[in-house]
Amino acid sequence: KKELTDSLKIANIAMSPELFTARALVKSAGIMLLSVPFFFFLPIFGLLIIALGILIYFQEKQKVDSCIKEKRRQIEFDLPRLVYAISQEIQMTHDVISILERHKDNFSPYLNEEIEITIADMRTGNYEAAITRFEGRIGSTNSEVCRGFIQMIRGDDTSVYWETLSVRFEELQRQHLRSIALKIPPKVHRLSFFLMMCMMLLYVVVLGWELISNMGILFG
Repeated sequence: KKELTDSLKIANIAMSPELFTARALVKSAGIMLLSVPFFFFLPIFGLLIIALGILIYFQEKQKVDSCIKEKRRQIEFDLPRLVYAISQEIQMTHDVISILERHKDNFSPYLNEEIEITIADMRTGNYEAAITRFEGRIGSTNSEVCRGFIQMIRGDDTSVYWETLSVRFEELQRQHLRSIALKIPPKVHRLSFFLMMCMMLLYVVVLGWELISNMGILFG
């Protein structure tokens, strides 16, 4: 229950774990009820519908994980820009809150929301604890960034740390973009093949219709 509560909170799903589980069960049970009539004349279809209902239940449960993965993916994409901004700001100030406030609107809604929560948490409590909770909500994707923040809060000189981290994150982002670019050609080939098949089908339908329409003339 605690794990699901934390996952729903990270995924921004405003439900209690009981309500989320109940909704998934009701949707699954509703589909399973459709199988009852089939058991009187086509039992195999009834079993297939029950299997579909079970599959729907697990898909509903996986929606939380999908939302979390998408959120973390977008935050990971934003982190290089955040690290670069900090590496520039560190030359002028070590105030973590002011740095975050100045740059929070430059990122995706996911990271922006997490930064706003962290800023409010820092204003009302312990800075290091707030940064630790920030890392806990997102996972290990930003652990190095949080480590740098904690060092700043403790008054350490972190300029070299942020510059090194910025270079490494920039390289990671380039690798990520290259991997995205490599996935595009296969998708384009599949779409081209689908388009070609549609065009061929159009020609076949037109020719078939013309052939059927003139059947009487040809064999008359």
